[in-house]
Amino acid sequence: MSDNQNDDPKQYRAKLGDHLITVTIFGNFAAKSRETWDMTLPEIGDMILAENRKRKNLLPWLKLAEFGEARTPKGSLRHDANVLKISGVEVDHDAGRPIAEAISALTAAGIRALVYTSPSHMLPDEDGIAKAKWRVLAPTSGPLDPGQRAQLTARLNGVLKGAAAAESFVLSQSYYYGSVDRNPAHAVRIVDGDFIDWADDLDAGAIGSPGPAAKKRTTALSPCRFHRPCSSGCQYVTAKPCCLASESSR
Repeated sequence: MSDNQNDDPKQYRAKLGDHLITVTIFGNFAAKSRETWDMTLPEIGDMILAENRKRKNLLPWLKLAEFGEARTPKGSLRHDANVLKISGVEVDHDAGRPIAEAISALTAAGIRALVYTSPSHMLPDEDGIAKAKWRVLAPTSGPLDPGQRAQLTARLNGVLKGAAAAESFVLSQSYYYGSVDRNPAHAVRIVDGDFIDWADDLDAGAIGSPGPAAKKRTTALSPCRFHRPCSSGCQYVTAKPCCLASESSR
């Protein structure tokens, strides 16, 4: 890296296949043990695509953060006071908007992210209703203080036009990943672009925690463009058409 302090740090942005993201994996809801890995965004996508269990509650959980050793009275490592650093933010949506809307919005905003379908995506609920359910993982440029997460989540929620469920704003909230019984609708999409912590211009449109009314939002977004397949079977989406010829599909 140049010693010129006036250099724009964005010119040194790591490629998708080079930038490492700290990911904590909890084996189950109890979160009494964990594994912490440094992974690239495509590797996270491969992991999500490969995971499959017969029931949702058997799937593991993921979080873009590093946790300490402090436990709750029940022995859980997964709580707000135990978050040491964040490596990204997550947004959860379960109100039925198509996943293509999220991909299109992230592409237009030029934000690097991974979008994946939730384990219950398009599976009938107790009332027999099947809805689109998905999550967005937006990595940061490096480890950040947990106190920055709320602002970055609001930025991401603004890009997604308020699609985030309220739990997306809980600091230690972690999420199931993988498919249930080989759900054919299970999918992963990767969008290349800038890290969410570099996108200060998005603060003007940031949307904070939506509360219970979030599921009533119906704002539509434009359809997705610029797709091409990854070797793993996920889809890579460039943030700008000019990237099609220059960026690796990994």
